[in-house]
Amino acid sequence: NNCEYTLTIDAGLVDNEGNELAQAQTVSFRTYNQRVNNMVNMAMMFVMFGGIMEGTKQMDVVVGAIVGKIKKTANLIGATLITCVVSNAVMPEQYISIILPGRMYAPTYRERGLAPETLSNALESAGTVTSCLIPWNTCGVFIATNLGVTWSQYAPWAVFNYAMPVICLVMAFMGITVTKMTAEEQAKADRGELV
Repeated sequence: NNCEYTLTIDAGLVDNEGNELAQAQTVSFRTYNQRVNNMVNMAMMFVMFGGIMEGTKQMDVVVGAIVGKIKKTANLIGATLITCVVSNAVMPEQYISIILPGRMYAPTYRERGLAPETLSNALESAGTVTSCLIPWNTCGVFIATNLGVTWSQYAPWAVFNYAMPVICLVMAFMGITVTKMTAEEQAKADRGELV
């Protein structure tokens, strides 16, 4: 039942900015529960899938199609919420449903002068809390295998998880969850100093 995982990044890897990895880096970890091994495998597959989607610029095409039609800030937040929920269903890993939409939409939020906490709020309100509502998501699998509670048993009681994205969207249309960057923050963002 015990498994050891090792991830090795070869020396010579060059990132987007031209920095080269001088020596190979290795990360190892061990799991002691077969159920956890399946979850780790699933999570690793979806992290790799997300990296491939981003590395091959497929996400740029998707974002361009979505953002090109959005004019209002509340609609941008709505698109972020929907993308997180869809990511939870299609790439069933909670972290990917936060990281991928976050990286997809961050430049648009910056260009529109929206503070990073506005994007963070949208990601949290949909990417994090809806993951357990998807039975095949790693969160749903964890609940079912480790707690012995099926999705159909806990779904009626997950009111917070259903309500949070809706509340976030309503508050965005009211302007409550929308924070603009200050002139100083916008200048930093324009220089690439603010994520």
